[in-house]
Amino acid sequence: MVYITSLPPGEPRRREHYAGWALLRYGLVKLGFCGPGETVEEIMDRALKGAHGKPYLPGGPHFSIAHSRGLIACAIEDVPAGLDIERVREFSPAMREKICTPGELSLTAGDSRLLTQLWTCKESHMKLTGRGLSQGLHETEFSSLGGRPQRTNESGVCFYSIPIERAGQEFWLTLCSGGTVKFRTEWTDYNIL
Repeated sequence: MVYITSLPPGEPRRREHYAGWALLRYGLVKLGFCGPGETVEEIMDRALKGAHGKPYLPGGPHFSIAHSRGLIACAIEDVPAGLDIERVREFSPAMREKICTPGELSLTAGDSRLLTQLWTCKESHMKLTGRGLSQGLHETEFSSLGGRPQRTNESGVCFYSIPIERAGQEFWLTLCSGGTVKFRTEWTDYNIL
């Protein structure tokens, strides 16, 4: 399940990090993984970090938090998961070269929407593995994009990717999971977190 919220207008963007953890708490309560009395700070305190800094909760469930420009998302799954969300933007030629393999340069053809989706696919995979940027951007190569992006060099990993429009801005949200999941999203009011 992917829970999504947005900061109210005028809320400082530095609140995104805390809002991500509040969204995690909301989902954990809803799914029965913690009681309604457990605070965001208590959940943050019991989270541990993997070798490259990926947070996890001992005993599960698996989760991943992402935020971009006031939009916050949190995936909670039974299998390992990585989540990314990014606002669609232009990429410089140098950045396109850094992100894309030669095949991906052809696949995206300089289209900012496709490049943003590709970035979220790569970032969500780096979050899934827990290796972050140490994994290398070209280690993860895609042969197709769209609702179910496909990697060229690995099986057993599933990608779910959707465009989101919020307050006149377009975003891509991508979930990478270590197995098939029932991809669902739920919008949540920031004020109830």
